[in-house]
Amino acid sequence: MDKQSDSTESTGAAAPSPDLAGNAFWRMVTLMIKLVFQMFTLIVLSRILPVAAFGKLAYAMIFIGFVSMAARFGVTPAIIQRPDLSERFLRAGFTLAMLFGVVGSLLLFLTAPLFSSDAETVGLIQIISLIFVFFGFGSVAEAQLLREFNFKAIFFVELIAFFLGYTCISIGMALAGYGVWSLGVAAAMTAFLRSFLMVLVKRKFLFPCWSPEHFRDLLGFGAGLTLSAFMYFFSQNLDYFVAGNMLDEESLAYYARARHMVKIPSEIIIATAYAILLSAFSRLNSDRCQLKQLYISSASTVALPSIAIAVVLILIAPQLMIFLFGASWESSALPLQFLAMNCFFALYTIGDALFVSQRKIYWQMASQTVFATSVGLASLLGVKWGIVGLSIGVLLCTAACYTYVSQMCLRLLGATWSEFIQCQLPALVMGMAIAIAGGIVKYGLLGWNSPDWLIVFVVSVIALSVFAGLVFSPLRMFEPHRTMVMDLWKKKSASFFRN
Repeated sequence: MDKQSDSTESTGAAAPSPDLAGNAFWRMVTLMIKLVFQMFTLIVLSRILPVAAFGKLAYAMIFIGFVSMAARFGVTPAIIQRPDLSERFLRAGFTLAMLFGVVGSLLLFLTAPLFSSDAETVGLIQIISLIFVFFGFGSVAEAQLLREFNFKAIFFVELIAFFLGYTCISIGMALAGYGVWSLGVAAAMTAFLRSFLMVLVKRKFLFPCWSPEHFRDLLGFGAGLTLSAFMYFFSQNLDYFVAGNMLDEESLAYYARARHMVKIPSEIIIATAYAILLSAFSRLNSDRCQLKQLYISSASTVALPSIAIAVVLILIAPQLMIFLFGASWESSALPLQFLAMNCFFALYTIGDALFVSQRKIYWQMASQTVFATSVGLASLLGVKWGIVGLSIGVLLCTAACYTYVSQMCLRLLGATWSEFIQCQLPALVMGMAIAIAGGIVKYGLLGWNSPDWLIVFVVSVIALSVFAGLVFSPLRMFEPHRTMVMDLWKKKSASFFRN
């Protein structure tokens, strides 16, 4: 074996401490700008394409997501959490990722007619199946960037890929009259550009290699992670599957849009936390004291904006859906109000990051199995009352998963429920304050027959004012959050003026 293949990248105790706040800043900026592009795209497409087109896309994505779990096979997190890396290990990871990607694309392309009798839905599945090959091509480069905490590079990659691949292509094709096909081609092109740019940023193309030793290591870690990912997939998609088979396409579209409206802001917070904390927890590894401190502080920090967004969505859901997408989407408002609290309960994903970093893969799999089973049963029961009953069932299951995963994390770290509840108190105070202030303003505006856009704008401003007012208030419970914001502001200000 040559010297280049043997070279390793060490991430032991001597590794520099990552700037978590700075990386969180870049990750959140990335997702917030993507949110702007995504909302703009949805608003435009909702006025061009029929409601049923989005129902077909939601149903097609169920099967795309299922095969995606196998196609990725845990290569990215396996690289992130590994203490030492060699080039041969990376090449082995690239080989597996490409192999699973090609097999996944071919499998789904050939079997697509089995999943639906609708020609457009089958075509969507076949077009979007190409993303597995693209995922495989960029998975190792993405893992390296995440491992290096290079969120600034990821920021530019994701924005360019999303704007060119999704916003421009989907709107352009929809305006040209391609209908539902615009959604499928845009999804595939976004995945291609994202992977291509990830590899371009790393400036190094990996060639496949045959390494049974490294394959066993990757497969050993990936097997448990993939089983857990399958359970996560079922927990996130069984409700779609039930709705797609027991309700009409328009009902599925309304429900999917409500879920999507919750997912957009939740991703800004939860996906940021997961991406950063997975690497941070992995670096601390067996230091239980620091792991406990990081977990508790992260749970408190992430809970604050999560509860604020949830309360705002509950308050303005009817006006928001009409204002953004038109009166034809009003039926999504009530499901959105029930699902909004999932922004808060989705905090269980912080526990997932902890489990993966500590190689407690089967703990994660157990929690996701319980979650998936409960979602399936709740969906079958709740769908009798339409998409509202479905929403209530999913909300209750997410709350139960949040409680279960929190208990497992506290057990792993030797923490108590008293400590955990105390770290969540600022979020509960924040939620109640926004609900009271926003509720008074909203119903006052409704009494004056104010337009929807004005209600959305004023309530959002009130919520933001309450949020900032409490964070910067002299209340001791908000002191850690105030300190974190001020430290981040000082660092970014200093960096700006220095450059």
